[in-house]
Amino acid sequence: MSPEEYAKYMGVSRVTIYRMLRDGRIEGALKIGRQWRIDPNARVT
Repeated sequence: MSPEEYAKYMGVSRVTIYRMLRDGRIEGALKIGRQWRIDPNARVT
């Protein structure tokens, strides 16, 4: 799912998700080209 979809799923802002992606805190996230894809079952550390 996209970071926007994941933010809605988790109940947080998309800015928070992008910050977590940048910091490497979402295990199961992949960057494909310029786009992020996140597994809905990804573990947040």
